[in-house]
Amino acid sequence: KEIKKEEKFILKLENEKTIEVDGIFINLGNEFTSSFDKNLNIRNQKNFIEVDKNMETNTKGIYAAGDVIEKDLRQICTAISDAAIAVDHIKRNRD
Repeated sequence: KEIKKEEKFILKLENEKTIEVDGIFINLGNEFTSSFDKNLNIRNQKNFIEVDKNMETNTKGIYAAGDVIEKDLRQICTAISDAAIAVDHIKRNRD
C-alpha cells in the first residue's frame, strides 16, 4: 500500500500493519505477453519458452532469455546472465 524510506524502509500493508526492513524487492509479476513465437512451437505446457543450456530453443537460431523461460529465480541479474549466455553461444557458432 505505501513505502517510506527513513532509517529503514517502512512498509504499510493493506491491513494497516507496518514492517521495517533494510531493503525491498518488488515483483511486478511474470506473465509475459510476447506472441512472436506463436507458430514456432517452442513453448511448454506452462507457457514458458523452452531453451537448452545455451538459451537456444528447438528452432535453430531462435534464443530466449529472462522471464519468458522456465526457471526458479526471476531477477534482472539472472535475465542478464541468460542473455550473456545466448550472445556468447551465437558468437562462438557463427557460420
